[in-house]
Amino acid sequence: FDNNAGCGLHLTDCSGIGFVSIEMIGNGGSGLELVSGCSDLNFCATPVQDNVGDGIKITSTSLRNTFSSIAFLTNGGYGINIVDNTSDSNIISSNTFTGNVSGAVDDNGTGTLIRSNIGVVDAP
Repeated sequence: FDNNAGCGLHLTDCSGIGFVSIEMIGNGGSGLELVSGCSDLNFCATPVQDNVGDGIKITSTSLRNTFSSIAFLTNGGYGINIVDNTSDSNIISSNTFTGNVSGAVDDNGTGTLIRSNIGVVDAP
């Protein structure tokens, strides 16, 4: 999902899907946006870099998603941006965050688990 004018991948109302070794590079918006109703998705071994906006943006009501072994490099916004508290129990683990303009992670979600990443402190 590279070099699109908007988001690389834009998902609404999806569940139970694994995304392994895809890439989201050089998009005009976010690399990935989970709009709402996305649950139990797994993203692994995925480069997310050089997007104009956030690497991954979780807009609202996305639950129990996992993001692991991802390189979040030089995105124009955050590496991962969890916009509001209706997104619950997401896991951000074993990733690398480098050079994202706004920062590594912006977490406004509820119960987000952030562990064992390079470039961001564990939370909560």
